[in-house]
Amino acid sequence: MSVSSPTPYVPLSRRPEWHDFTLISQNDPPVSSVVVPIAYPDEYRDATAYMRAVLATGERSRRVQALAGEVIEMNAAHYTAWWLRRRCLECLVAEAQAGGKGWEKGGDEAVEALYDEELAYARQMADENPKNYQVGRWVGGWMMDF
Repeated sequence: MSVSSPTPYVPLSRRPEWHDFTLISQNDPPVSSVVVPIAYPDEYRDATAYMRAVLATGERSRRVQALAGEVIEMNAAHYTAWWLRRRCLECLVAEAQAGGKGWEKGGDEAVEALYDEELAYARQMADENPKNYQVGRWVGGWMMDF
């Protein structure tokens, strides 16, 4: 996934890799009872609905990491998306260390590549969102936890 991609958004319901998920819509109160409803863009509603579905299943994978990245690109302050991306990274690192299915290169080489990829993503997001606390914390402190 590329950061700030100029390609048009394709709803997850139209992507073959997400056909096994049923979205979980946000439980907003009726518009008539809200003074100022939040006008979320359709793309954001779609991506976050699938993210809620992923959170309900507990899946941590490359596709979930990419989904969290899409949500972050729409809202860099979405703390749960950053948290989910981190959980995916932890699972991918564990799989790579174990030389699990889908890892051509196992061990340290694969782990280093995963960390480099995530750090590059976080740095780019930090560059694009210099006043965002979530991004600054992620880039500044995420490696300290490992």
